[in-house]
Amino acid sequence: MASFSTYLKRSPDHCRSGGNGYLFAAEPRTSFFILASRQEEKTHFRQALDGMRQSVPENLLKNSRSVRAVIQDGLFMKYYRPRGPLHGLKRLFQLPRPFRCLAGALHLQRLGIPTPEVLWAERRREGLLTIHEYLITAPLPAEAMSVSRLVETSPELLSQPLLKALAELTAALHDSGMEHGDLSLRNLYLLNAGDAAVAPVPGVIDLDGCRFYRNGVPQRQRCREAARILSSYLRCRRAGNLPEPEYSELARGFVEPYETRTGIRLDAALLRQRTEYLTNRIRKA
Repeated sequence: MASFSTYLKRSPDHCRSGGNGYLFAAEPRTSFFILASRQEEKTHFRQALDGMRQSVPENLLKNSRSVRAVIQDGLFMKYYRPRGPLHGLKRLFQLPRPFRCLAGALHLQRLGIPTPEVLWAERRREGLLTIHEYLITAPLPAEAMSVSRLVETSPELLSQPLLKALAELTAALHDSGMEHGDLSLRNLYLLNAGDAAVAPVPGVIDLDGCRFYRNGVPQRQRCREAARILSSYLRCRRAGNLPEPEYSELARGFVEPYETRTGIRLDAALLRQRTEYLTNRIRKA
């Protein structure tokens, strides 16, 4: 597996269209942060993050035991909560999730795949094992539309252009050695959903589970990511009380362009087994 530091060190200025780089700075005993070249906004970012951590803000997107996410002041902000000493010990030996997001964003930018710009990534330690992690990114463009929302509301049973675009996006990630980690429709968006005359252009969010492989993404991981897309397509149709396509037709619409792009055949039995499991899985409350 490739080192994340490799991706953090390679020309960070490519992540910003203006050619600006990232400031890497360590603060004694507390944190290591990576700040997009908006140093004048450091105080503003810190105040906003501290406010989000200490109280429940408006425009809350998620507020779970492990994560709080919010849109505030035109920015997407995410706070990864500490979860006890054992979890803190484990985190000490892992790359911080905000840094994974930064590494993934740099990588996607080089591939030409849309993703929000990372503005701030920080790990802040209080004591030895109490670790707080923070992420700030630019918001999605105004024209962006969630793929999950589109599938939930579309009267069209099966959009072949959309499936083809998602398959080619997944193939591009895997060909580059990157696994997203949670490649479901809720983490994908379209920039031109309203223009039927051009091919859909998908973008990607939620990169804090991404992984890189020096020798290519393994077959099993390729199938698992493909199954996430297929199962989330079926679950979105179900959530919208809309007819669901036949699995064979859905799988063909994704697998054929994926295999054409990568030259790698997916394990059909494993793909179907995993898709059925994810589609029917009942999450714990």
